[in-house]
Amino acid sequence: TANVTNTQRVERGLILFYEAKARFWRFYASHLYDMLLLRCVIFEISKLKAIHLSFKFLMLVFVMISDIV
Repeated sequence: TANVTNTQRVERGLILFYEAKARFWRFYASHLYDMLLLRCVIFEISKLKAIHLSFKFLMLVFVMISDIV
């Protein structure tokens, strides 16, 4: 394709530019989605830990009360 005109070069350059731009934004959106999922998982784990700790605390209180009675 030695007989490529300047217009065709410019058009091809624009297409490559927009393809690169689209690839970047797809990567960025994917990264943001992964970070959101990670944050949700961490939040759920911390909630489970809090529930577990409160359950342990209630069991401790129950044992202390049963020792008193």
